[in-house]
Amino acid sequence: MDKVFFLGQRSDIKELMCAADLFVLSSEWEGFGLVVAEAMACERPVVATDSGGVKEVVGPHNDVIPVSNHILLAEKIAETLKIDDNARKIIGMKNREYIVSNFSIKTIVSEWERLYFKYSKRNNIID
Repeated sequence: MDKVFFLGQRSDIKELMCAADLFVLSSEWEGFGLVVAEAMACERPVVATDSGGVKEVVGPHNDVIPVSNHILLAEKIAETLKIDDNARKIIGMKNREYIVSNFSIKTIVSEWERLYFKYSKRNNIID
């Protein structure tokens, strides 16, 4: 744990995210969990608290910890950092794949179109 750095406010987020070994979200509340999706798009493993929509974003390759369980959060961080670099890289690649498959603009637009047409037809708005 001697390689944990607290850098304060920064503007070079993408570069820092891509350089990190792990992304941790310890929020008590989140909306969608966009920052988790961004970390996953940068091919980072994620340890996150079960806040807001995070569980729907985080996918199957990461750990979701109950909010306010600081001990388990610390254990999962340590456990993830002990994974060898190659295994963490594989998790990161799977994370990016998951985000692109489920949350890319193309995927979201297609889903909105599908829902629009489904409910428009059901309510006789379109033929």
